Amino acid sequence: MKWQWQDVFSATALLFEKLKQALGGAIDYVSVRIACLADTPVPMPEILTANRLSDGDVVYRAASGTWVADIDAAEVIDDAERRTAAEAAALGDVSASLVVEVATIAVSVADGHVVPKRLRERIRAFGPTVKSDHRPVTA
Repeated sequence: MKWQWQDVFSATALLFEKLKQALGGAIDYVSVRIACLADTPVPMPEILTANRLSDGDVVYRAASGTWVADIDAAEVIDDAERRTAAEAAALGDVSASLVVEVATIAVSVADGHVVPKRLRERIRAFGPTVKSDHRPVTA
């Protein structure tokens, strides 16, 4: 199927009209473009990850402040204040020699499971892409 610019513009115009109807006609095209181009980041769920210093295993920061190996037990952070507080606490754990290499990673939550956005982090969480029995399942 070959895309035609007319089709793209028509679809965009139709979408804009549906949005305008849904909002009661309180918007215009210029407002939508300005909002789309604005430098306002959309909050994306994130978690903190690190490596446990005692054994090098990948761990995630839980809401309780402990470091856990199960990614589903990680605290999902969705605002800047909580992120700043969690990072500060994690740096304290680095100073206490509990973990190293603390990083914030983007995730999504699907069917109650935390899934990293980047392949590298999915491999760290779930093991190699060619071997499914890398980590034992914990009950």
